[in-house]
Amino acid sequence: MERAKVGIFEDVALIRDGLRGELEHAEHTVELEVATMVDAREEIAQLQPGALDVAVVDGNLASGTKSGQDGAEITALLKGVDEAIRVIGYSGSANVAGADVNFPKAGAYDILNYIAALPDIDVSPGDL
Repeated sequence: MERAKVGIFEDVALIRDGLRGELEHAEHTVELEVATMVDAREEIAQLQPGALDVAVVDGNLASGTKSGQDGAEITALLKGVDEAIRVIGYSGSANVAGADVNFPKAGAYDILNYIAALPDIDVSPGDL
């Protein structure tokens, strides 16, 4: 997929910034960046179908958690808005339940390769 619209759900600013830089360098557009579960719930509630093609979701947005539950909730909320969003789980301690694919935190290039391999979708929100 060329020029994907991407959302990043990651609590660590350094990782979030690095992902944004790599995605923008690959000519994708970062439409949304979220660092907390409170913000994730608020932002997802405002999303319209077609607003994101891909979401990179950390399993744990709350400091000290390792269960992957935050990522599972975010994934369910995103899919509730738009089943077409491809969710990439990106966690250091647990797979993100419901994600289309999971990569370890060291896998930024895996994310770029996965997005590049996605088919382009030529559907506007009005067509849904």
